[in-house]
Amino acid sequence: MNRLLEEGFEVKGFSKINGEKEQFLLDFLGRNASFTRIEAVDDNEWNRTKIIVTKTSQPLTHLIEIKKNTKTIHQTTQLIVHFLVGEWMNLDDSGIHTGKHHISYTSDQFNKEAIDIDDFLPVFISLLLKKHDLPPVVNVISNKMATNRTKNLENYLFIRDNRPRHIFVKRLKKHYQRYNRFYHIS
Repeated sequence: MNRLLEEGFEVKGFSKINGEKEQFLLDFLGRNASFTRIEAVDDNEWNRTKIIVTKTSQPLTHLIEIKKNTKTIHQTTQLIVHFLVGEWMNLDDSGIHTGKHHISYTSDQFNKEAIDIDDFLPVFISLLLKKHDLPPVVNVISNKMATNRTKNLENYLFIRDNRPRHIFVKRLKKHYQRYNRFYHIS
């Protein structure tokens, strides 16, 4: 959300405040004049794009639903984003936590599959701004996984690393160290 706010988008957030961490994040985002927390979502609003982010039953996979409702476009697209990693996600200074598993920043899985949220967001924003129809389902995976594809390529987006992996990991560690206290509260 923070990146969307930085890019000048108006953001309305809808979520439950279940603890101190959520309250901290709400206060963090709430300082931006383009952010508003809402209590309910109006499905009948025109000229709006709704983005709904949920976790899936697969570890490290997020489902991002884009609902466009304008005078010319009425569509829903689901982005299935595999191994998206960024600040405030379930991480520490050595790796990512997925339920009972820990994936080290130095592991082959992290180096091959992880998508830096900073590499994903420009692609995501370009999808939001598209004026024509998108496919109903799009799989988003790391470009390094492209050799393992077996499905219809029209429904895949491959995200390329735009900076060396060690810079990505350094950024995650720095954020974790700065906000360590908030990563461990519920």
